[in-house]
Amino acid sequence: MSRLPVAVATGLLWLALANAASAAGTNDLTAELDRHLSLWHETGRFHGVALVAVGDSVVLNRGYGLADRATGRPHGPGTPFDIRSISKQFTCVLILQLAAEGRLQLDDPLALYLPDYRPDTAELVTLDHLLRHTSGIPCFLNDAHRRGPSRPVFDPTAKYAPEEFVAEFLSEDLLFAPGERYSYGNTAYFLLALVAEKVTGRPFAGLVEERLLSVAGMAGSGALYAGGGVDDLAEGYVKSATGFRDCDPWRPEHFMGSGGLYATAGDLLRWNRALHEGRLLPQEWMDFLRSPYSEGPPRHAYAVDHFTLRRPDTAPVPYTGFSGGGQGYSSDVLRFGDGEVIVVLLDNTSQYNHWRLGPEIFDLVAGRHPPAPRPLLADRLLQKVRDNDWQAAFAWYGDADAAAFARGDLERDLNTAGYSVLGADCTLAVAIFRLNAALHPESWNSHDSLGEGLAACGSTAESRASYERAGRLRDRTVRLRNALREQEWNVAKEIVRTALAENPAAVPLPGSMVGPLVEEALAADDLARATALCDVWREAAPEAIGPLFTLARVRRRLGDEEGLAECYRRILELQPDNAAAKEALGLEGER
Repeated sequence: MSRLPVAVATGLLWLALANAASAAGTNDLTAELDRHLSLWHETGRFHGVALVAVGDSVVLNRGYGLADRATGRPHGPGTPFDIRSISKQFTCVLILQLAAEGRLQLDDPLALYLPDYRPDTAELVTLDHLLRHTSGIPCFLNDAHRRGPSRPVFDPTAKYAPEEFVAEFLSEDLLFAPGERYSYGNTAYFLLALVAEKVTGRPFAGLVEERLLSVAGMAGSGALYAGGGVDDLAEGYVKSATGFRDCDPWRPEHFMGSGGLYATAGDLLRWNRALHEGRLLPQEWMDFLRSPYSEGPPRHAYAVDHFTLRRPDTAPVPYTGFSGGGQGYSSDVLRFGDGEVIVVLLDNTSQYNHWRLGPEIFDLVAGRHPPAPRPLLADRLLQKVRDNDWQAAFAWYGDADAAAFARGDLERDLNTAGYSVLGADCTLAVAIFRLNAALHPESWNSHDSLGEGLAACGSTAESRASYERAGRLRDRTVRLRNALREQEWNVAKEIVRTALAENPAAVPLPGSMVGPLVEEALAADDLARATALCDVWREAAPEAIGPLFTLARVRRRLGDEEGLAECYRRILELQPDNAAAKEALGLEGER
């Protein structure tokens, strides 16, 4: 099948989108979007507000589920949400505004603005390091496990004076030399908020309101740490093995700069438009904001990530996005093309998978029909554990119709469910951990969690055995990851062969480990490294089609037509009815 040139195909796509949002088509599109999002909600995977804008028109802005489960208050178009780390985008723009005005320089050391911060760090770290998450300063949440036993434990409910909070939790030793690598966290953006206060002499919440929210027309948004409450804020909930519970309490002032803002879906659309229309930053600073400094994946820019949506029937569609997440809340603003389609997703149970739902919404706008969402496999397995026992759940899994359920991240979902009840019902937690370990026998983390659960229930000997197995598997994982990183391909293959000799059913190299490395190699156009990674992956999973599809991408980039065809022929040997492989080989009409 011949393909249109990228520029032509992209132009036709945007024309189709414009037609989709025309007066004649808006009602149909709105109904189709609503049906799809309703299915996401009915399967238990989306609880919140979705907004879809096509061109200048908002074609959908609706709520699904409850904003407050105690009172039965439903989500509505104007429901404000805690947007978590999307707040970092506001902090970044504010700092760039001050830089554009000449009130600070991005290559200034932190010591210039916070002279009381530990000098051995503050003189090495620049404001640019903080903005890029390359400062090396540990995150007080993500890196808390690195603190020594004598160090105080951060309590999200405690009231700390700002200087105490900085001294006790934001001033740890550097993890690496500033600028050496990327490490996402919250500490840097709290420090940036303090810098903005120092430069302007104004409280950070006031700066956000005056310089950003009011300019963008965001009347329904603000700072949770500004004092007072937000009466109609969506309450946050955590999914557990037995239902939903309230989020743990926390004080939003600990997340000034890195989180702590609330907004409605409509206000986040206004923010995105104001930013890209040049109402918040001069053009050269907007170009700077959007320029990737890490080729990823994903490709990181300043408080925005760059992605590419690939579909077989059209040219690749570039899009940008920024996400916020944490206990009880998920938020995304996705901008497809140059703003032809903007999708805002806000959820107060952290249920939806934005990598699926956002692109599916775009597909609907573009006239494609994504598959209907399915219930999560983990939810059905947990029901089986509660109703019977973990062995019954494991037996059912072997007989289950996989097509009826979405696998999702099954290991993570079960692990999270086990910990959600560990303190209240260690017997149920252990049953869930046993199921997870049986389903993922090569995962060190599943056995480590089982060991923790058994210890909580007093089964010391069995707990020790689980911990020992976890240690062996973790050591193998670390050695394999290091071999791949160091490009020691023969060492990696030997680790894989040893694991398979011990257990032929083992999965010593999961796609979640090797996939990002292949993407990293492709982004750097290092096709030799990408090929070698695929070779190791195929050694680890000789009967899987995932490595073959990935290798096909590499061989296409290499222009190796015979090697490309060989990949698809092997896929058909493993899956004779695979439609994608048949299409690639020109066999679509064969039965």
